[in-house]
Amino acid sequence: MKSIFRTMALGAIFIYLYVFLAQYFTLLMKKYNPFIEIIFFIVTFGIALKIVILIIRTLQKGDSK
Repeated sequence: MKSIFRTMALGAIFIYLYVFLAQYFTLLMKKYNPFIEIIFFIVTFGIALKIVILIIRTLQKGDSK
């Protein structure tokens, strides 16, 4: 049961960091180049997706025990 809460907490931290970084970089990219912003969004979205998949896998492992 503890592992589920730990995973949820980690997930929340990662999501918070992702949102914070995304906002910060979009502010930077608007000043310079909108094309870079699109690339950055795709990359960060991919990373966030991997994190979510990782969380789901660990939750499934926790449930099976």
